[in-house]
Amino acid sequence: MQTRRTFLRQGMSAAAIGMLAKRGLGITHDRTPCVGTGKSLNSAPMASVPPHPKSTMIGGLPFSDWFTGDVYPDGFPFHQCENCFKGGEPPAPAEEVDVVVVGGGLSGLTTAYMLRHHNTVLLEMRDRFGGVAQGEFWRGTPYSLGTAYVITPDEGTFLDSFYTELGLPEVVRVHEGDDLIELGGKVIEDFWTGAGQSPADVKAFERYAEVVQNMAYNEYPDIPLPKGKDNQWIIDLDQKTLRQDIEDRMGMPVPPLLAGAIQAYCYSSFCAGWEEVSAASGWNFLAAEEFGRWV
Repeated sequence: MQTRRTFLRQGMSAAAIGMLAKRGLGITHDRTPCVGTGKSLNSAPMASVPPHPKSTMIGGLPFSDWFTGDVYPDGFPFHQCENCFKGGEPPAPAEEVDVVVVGGGLSGLTTAYMLRHHNTVLLEMRDRFGGVAQGEFWRGTPYSLGTAYVITPDEGTFLDSFYTELGLPEVVRVHEGDDLIELGGKVIEDFWTGAGQSPADVKAFERYAEVVQNMAYNEYPDIPLPKGKDNQWIIDLDQKTLRQDIEDRMGMPVPPLLAGAIQAYCYSSFCAGWEEVSAASGWNFLAAEEFGRWV
């Protein structure tokens, strides 16, 4: 089993899977019939959104009904009943295949691609592939609904060559420099240096950067645990919260602004706060960001 660090550094990406529209599985951006449903399937992960999506009028004002992700007004489409087929029984099989892949997200698409030499069928509930890596175009601007990037692959690795095979280098945008941060109505280019903060806070930001770099390159907690190695330190790390470990390693108070930024990352990645996430899991994600990103 690959560790997450290896997966991230070599990783899969929505953009790479999008390139399947050109090669491999023969997926196109056209809508093609979906066998047995009478519906068509848009196999590309990117969809075009109208300039003015439908709104719901409330009190005379238009509100977005929802994002364009999953909406199930009649209830979640699973576990409604064990057998909803007409007549109480599923129809007799109409064909036989070697492999059935359930789910057209990154994992399903990748699996189907790697098994493309077999008689393989991919089943997807939605009307287009991509899973959480779907994206959309709005007024010509592409954006992601979920997964947006992967860690830059190491040169010469299997998935580095896989990217090339898919044509990803032709379309990828390599993330360079710091992220722009909006704070108090202003865009800050050097947020992570503590720019504009008190001297004490600047030192805290600098110390935090040192801790992150150390965790990325010297003490990275591989998960799943590497076989044949002394992993007790990772198990011990898992007994602490990410907040406790960051505070211990920094050896100084974490200023509110920095704490808020870390918390925002945790909520985005884990749907939980840094006081809830284990230090092992937290660093496994957070420190991996230091390896560079392909968008």
